[in-house]
Amino acid sequence: MVPIVLAIGVWEIVSPYVLSFSGGPLVNAVVTGVVVVVLALWALRIPSAALPRWLVLVAGVWLALSPFVLKFSHTAGTTVSSVIVGIALIVLGAYWGLQRAGRGSSVEDRSRRMA
Repeated sequence: MVPIVLAIGVWEIVSPYVLSFSGGPLVNAVVTGVVVVVLALWALRIPSAALPRWLVLVAGVWLALSPFVLKFSHTAGTTVSSVIVGIALIVLGAYWGLQRAGRGSSVEDRSRRMA
């Protein structure tokens, strides 16, 4: 899951240059992309950490809503990119967070760790 989230973060960083947008949308994409990359690296460094997984979901919500909150939804390329990437991060973050939350909760998993 980390490589996918990392790749999405990198895409979000480079997307303003690929899709040619500037100003507020550029800053928003680059900053959010850096945050997503940092969260992916955090999860890679500390695999048991749940917080970065859920923060990926939060970053996704922000990206999906940011064109409307920051009022740049009139530019189609930036809006489509932000919403699609945001939805992808929401889905991945929720799946990733729930996947990790479910691990180790069964009696069988706990007994294996104790052995």
